[in-house]
Amino acid sequence: MKKNIVFYVTRQYMKQNKGRTFTTFAGIVFMVLLMTCVFVGRDTGIYYLQDVASLKNGKWHVSMYGITSEEYEEVREMPNVKETALSAAFGSTMFGASANPERPYLNLKAYSAPCFDWMNIKLSEGRLPENSREIIVSKSAAEDGSDIAVGDLVEAEFFERSITGINSEIKETVFPFQNITIKYGETKDVPEEFPYWGENEDFRENRTYTGQKGTYQVVGIMEPPAYEQMGAAGYTAITLLEDSQAAALETFNLSLILDVENNPDQDIPALLRAAGAGGYEIDVNDYVLAFTASTSDTTLNLVVKFMTVFFVVLIMAASVILIYNVFNMSFQERSRYLGMLCSIGATGRQKRSSIFYEAFFLLVFALPTGVLLGIGVIRLAMAAFRPFIGSFLRISSLVTIDPAVIRISWENLAAVILASTVTVLISAWLPARKIGKIGPVECIRGNIWKKSRQYQMQASFIHMFGAEGMLAKNMLLRRNKKVRSVGSAAAVFLVVLTVTIFGSDAVHRIIRVKMGEEEMSLNTERYDYVLYAGESKLEALKEEIEKDAGVEYTAKWRDGMFAGQVPVDAYGAEYWDALHGVFNLYYHRELSEEEFREEHGFRGGASMPVNILSVDMDTMRDMAGKIGADADRLLDPEQTSAIVLSTGAVSTSSFMIGGMSPEKYRMFRISRMTDMKEGDTVPVSLYSSYEEKEVEVPVEIAGFAETNQLQDYVEFKNNNYMWLIVNEAAGSRMADILRVEGAASSMMDEMLLIRMNGKPTDIIDRLQRASEQDDARFGILETEYQSTMANAVSGIVDVMLFSFIVLTSVICLLNLFNSIRGWRLESRQELAVLRSVGMASGQMKKMLLYECAGIFLWALLLAGVFSGMLIACVRFGLVVIFGNLELPTPWLWIAGAALVVGAVLTGLTLYGFGRERQEELYENMRREGV
Repeated sequence: MKKNIVFYVTRQYMKQNKGRTFTTFAGIVFMVLLMTCVFVGRDTGIYYLQDVASLKNGKWHVSMYGITSEEYEEVREMPNVKETALSAAFGSTMFGASANPERPYLNLKAYSAPCFDWMNIKLSEGRLPENSREIIVSKSAAEDGSDIAVGDLVEAEFFERSITGINSEIKETVFPFQNITIKYGETKDVPEEFPYWGENEDFRENRTYTGQKGTYQVVGIMEPPAYEQMGAAGYTAITLLEDSQAAALETFNLSLILDVENNPDQDIPALLRAAGAGGYEIDVNDYVLAFTASTSDTTLNLVVKFMTVFFVVLIMAASVILIYNVFNMSFQERSRYLGMLCSIGATGRQKRSSIFYEAFFLLVFALPTGVLLGIGVIRLAMAAFRPFIGSFLRISSLVTIDPAVIRISWENLAAVILASTVTVLISAWLPARKIGKIGPVECIRGNIWKKSRQYQMQASFIHMFGAEGMLAKNMLLRRNKKVRSVGSAAAVFLVVLTVTIFGSDAVHRIIRVKMGEEEMSLNTERYDYVLYAGESKLEALKEEIEKDAGVEYTAKWRDGMFAGQVPVDAYGAEYWDALHGVFNLYYHRELSEEEFREEHGFRGGASMPVNILSVDMDTMRDMAGKIGADADRLLDPEQTSAIVLSTGAVSTSSFMIGGMSPEKYRMFRISRMTDMKEGDTVPVSLYSSYEEKEVEVPVEIAGFAETNQLQDYVEFKNNNYMWLIVNEAAGSRMADILRVEGAASSMMDEMLLIRMNGKPTDIIDRLQRASEQDDARFGILETEYQSTMANAVSGIVDVMLFSFIVLTSVICLLNLFNSIRGWRLESRQELAVLRSVGMASGQMKKMLLYECAGIFLWALLLAGVFSGMLIACVRFGLVVIFGNLELPTPWLWIAGAALVVGAVLTGLTLYGFGRERQEELYENMRREGV
């Protein structure tokens, strides 16, 4: 007998059983689809994040400034450098076509060809320069009223700018955005983003001509580059840097793209060492490098790898059970036709090949179908991701709606094919092995696995559940293999839902903890940005900020975390009980009161930290009204009165005891941080470095506030210590005491809260750029940064997990539907006999419900075991990656998932029963129980 006869018979069998064949095919297609989403979708998402991140500063990885030709050759020969591009700044020239008196210059840069792409230079009209005598000019010049156009000529004579202090009566003039301080008689060079001040009494601007001249033709108008600042004195123009020009330059700038995929861990350190030896500046494009797979040792990539492996295993497990169940359900029918072939000479190997042939025949057609469908799903998922990407990278204003490019590589396709092939091989192996061992007589007879067994009537069981319950029990025992298949299918469905729900909840908890839930955060609807700086610099910045057209208002506060100390008895009994509970978890036993006090260090003169927040007078007046406190006492500049935040929290993560690990994570909420009352005085101690002693500042309690009462201005989250809120005059006095000798800062430095009005401005961008300078000594943050980031990441996770649940649920539903179908087909003879002896439809339905209940209980038991193992695995992996976190099991959601699975099981069973009732009674009795 030739092997192709077996394959021919197998194909005929597949044609005769179209429903079963379609179920198997659909299951394999969805398995391939999910594998495509995991492997291709992962790379697509990472590269899309990289593309979006490049909108911030460009596509380059590292930039070096002021390097020589010899240094360039050394860097270019480094093994980790993939591509290079050169640029140079020619300086400033007068721009006669300018229509803005505050921007009279043109700042000319020269780029080698790759730089135009790497720096995101986009044309609004015209073309890019093709030689060193052609330029493109920023569109911002035309927007300011200039009539510059393509074809115009620009005469250039380049100079470098500097300023000199000329007012002997002024000690120093501060330019906070450029981090420049100029004194009388002092001259300093200024960068190209320095504003044009014109004539003034404090300093003069100098122009030092470099001797370079030229006539340039405008060949294009470009969108303003990301680095161009609206407040700069000049507009940006770019020409082509030709090789001959670069060779003639003493120094120039070098941008690099690194070969991070082949050597992810050594590129940046090597370049930094080279930069230190060469003495030139270096800049790293962290936005792009974070998504180039170069950070293989970071949390991001660890999570990606961990979740990739986990989801692949889960998909494979669900698919294996589906395909195995299909073959197992048809085992008896398949064994008959293979037994006939065996009777005329077919070997066990040929019978096994029939199973493998069917599985891989379907896989051949399922692979392209699943991959194409997977690509479609990835496109939809990326479209759903897009609203969150800008927030995730903090560049919402730069993100376009361009669709993501699907990243299909031969490595990804090979992974999809390999994983799918292994899944199908495992699925078909056990049925093929079983059928290959059965002889021809047993196959043809068709009762291989049936056992002769007596089922006794149990009166107590009938009394409890009726005759229908007894029949259901015996039916389940007689069809135990089919029942186990249905139970396994339901269990897989429940496991997928349970583990995914747990994973979703765990990731959201990790996001809330790891995205920086600080003790205090500002109301994002009232304040857009917060700027931290020393007092002298803050005043200079405040003056610049308030006159900007895009700023609605500002407010000055002071934030003093752990600024003061109070006696231990200032904290109340509820606080100490909660902290006692934390210590118990660290010591893994119940500490006595004496042990706790000794371990915490209660001795003579012991004290506890206290946080201090000073707010502006308007805010203090509103806060007093919200809590019903005496506003006059709180606003009195000579009196130190405070609002005390009454609520707080302590946890095993906020209090750590050196060298010890807590038994488990737990947070204790506190409703009353102190037992003191309104009108009492809190003896706050502030350490003065000038006097080298503690200075006591009595603070009168003018009122208590709950967190929600102050949320219009500030939100306190899980604060471990008391907060005292005082007016700005009291805050200033405290800051003076806390000022460190010889330093410009204090433990209670001012912060400037900024509210924008929506008008176009680059004030924030200028502040951010200025704060990134090495000795800037100030910083600016979005007030909504933490919530925006957390919401963005949570949104991405939700989309991913929802997509995964939907797609795996299709596999699970196919599995469950096919299993129930096989179970009902094998039971149709018994059901027909029961109807023939008078069983009513209601009784039949009741019996089926009992059967569903039994199967569901078996599925719950099975799912409980495997879900517990998988949840333990996920919890262990996430704890290893993120640290010791509380990751409880969301029992309520899991109970809901169990109800869904139970409802689907019952619904599909009753649907099958309803269809069978329409068939002829004698036809069902005549059929074989297959």
